[in-house]
Amino acid sequence: MREVYALSDALRALAALRRIAEKQGNNHLANLANALQYSFAIQRDLCILRTDVITERDRWRRNLYARNLAILLVDFLDRIDKVLGKDFKSHIEAAAGSHAPELLTKYHDVRKGLDDICEQYKKQLRQIRNTAAAHREPHANVQLESIDNVDETAIIVVAQAVQMWQWLILSFWRGLVQKLFASQWKEAKLSLYQRMA
Repeated sequence: MREVYALSDALRALAALRRIAEKQGNNHLANLANALQYSFAIQRDLCILRTDVITERDRWRRNLYARNLAILLVDFLDRIDKVLGKDFKSHIEAAAGSHAPELLTKYHDVRKGLDDICEQYKKQLRQIRNTAAAHREPHANVQLESIDNVDETAIIVVAQAVQMWQWLILSFWRGLVQKLFASQWKEAKLSLYQRMA
């Protein structure tokens, strides 16, 4: 649960940072904050669902949590390039200046590892999503067979890979934001403390 609270705090800080950036007319920082918010929100949901799959003793509940986790993973993998793709990289280049090539090389290395793991399971996750979760197969026998054959271990493996990638990326970009936009980051954190007081 600590992880969920930490992610929730980070989401609030990034929302404040984005508001500050928008007020200053700094589109690059606003878009970086938006991408980080998206990633933190996914990470929080992953943390909760993965924990539910791992700790649930009831077989049917665990299966349901696993199928919901499969939906989240497929949707994340389908949108990753839209949120953390070309536009995100251009904002990094604009924000990081001369450090951009080095940062982008590291980003690509980390991303390659995620792509390799997810490629093994993406078809299986999409099949679960399309027949037994988000888009239910109208033929009950196909749907129920898919539900009975959910490979919870495979889903956990992909979730773990995505979570690890997310933590690396989030730590990496959070450090970048804190370093390049230290005054805005400090203001964002202060605004949070003022709201809580």
